[in-house]
Amino acid sequence: MAPHQEQYDEAMFAFSQSDYDSAIAGLKAVLAEDPTHFDAQLSLGMAYYRKGDYVTAIAEGHKAEK
Repeated sequence: MAPHQEQYDEAMFAFSQSDYDSAIAGLKAVLAEDPTHFDAQLSLGMAYYRKGDYVTAIAEGHKAEK
């Protein structure tokens, strides 16, 4: 299993349950340990989008683009 995969999976489960605050916390934890984790970065933007925080969602999406 890839590093941080379990933590990422837990964050995505929270996302799928519409628990966006938990998803954001989990995804940020993954990114703190692996800033190049593309899926976590992209998912973080989507979690902010689902919360209605469009400015942060766009900023996180731009980070994923890089």
